[in-house]
Amino acid sequence: VEDPAPTKSGKTGGGKLPVTDAVPLILSAMQKIEQDDEWYSLGQIGQYIVAEHSDFDTRTYGKSKLSELVKDLKRFETRKSANQLQIRRLD
Repeated sequence: VEDPAPTKSGKTGGGKLPVTDAVPLILSAMQKIEQDDEWYSLGQIGQYIVAEHSDFDTRTYGKSKLSELVKDLKRFETRKSANQLQIRRLD
């Protein structure tokens, strides 16, 4: 059983990072995905983030899932398509 005690993680000195700190990671993943549509699969975004940042954990931002993290960011819009969550940039 994992103990997610923030004081032992050492990443943030016991606190959580703001969700906005994840924006560059998401934008970088979007740039690496080749597609014609403006909508990106959240699963694919997550795979690219983890591939580049193996220590990435949504709990660092106070969220249990990537979908929760993205929904808190006003920079992205989400939609559900065929049981898959997709996101796109609003800017």
